[in-house]
Amino acid sequence: MMVAVLAAAVVLAVIANVIVWLIATGPLGEPLLMCSDCSATPPELSPMDMGDPILFSTLFGVAAAVVYAVISVMAARPLRVFATMATAALLVSLALPSMIPSPPVELSAKLTLIAMHLVGYAVILATVWVGVRRGWLSPSISRPARSSSGRKAPASDLTAQ
Repeated sequence: MMVAVLAAAVVLAVIANVIVWLIATGPLGEPLLMCSDCSATPPELSPMDMGDPILFSTLFGVAAAVVYAVISVMAARPLRVFATMATAALLVSLALPSMIPSPPVELSAKLTLIAMHLVGYAVILATVWVGVRRGWLSPSISRPARSSSGRKAPASDLTAQ
């Protein structure tokens, strides 16, 4: 079930980011120009087409799914750890659009990239959260119960629970 939920998170993030791209390009398909080589003089611009959000949402969504799968085996509270790591990754990713030089790249293209990062983050985190809350994803791995003193409970206490 874990694979299905994580695959759904990736697919939903791709769909959501394509919708953001479609809204940003408008009904006439106005191209969003991005730097293909910002260090060149003058900077080389190329249009961002629909394949870009599909490719990058898929790649980073799969990466997030793998990270969650690893965390779910290693952490007692994988949702909390995943949310923290995803938030840190979001903050790093938001720095990237702000580093693109403004004169050659329009503000609308930068804002679209930022919106796609926020949407991908929100969709993936929400899907994982729903998966955990509905019981489709394990909220934690099974660990021995502990008594109120913090020590492992005797085996007789474990069977009574």
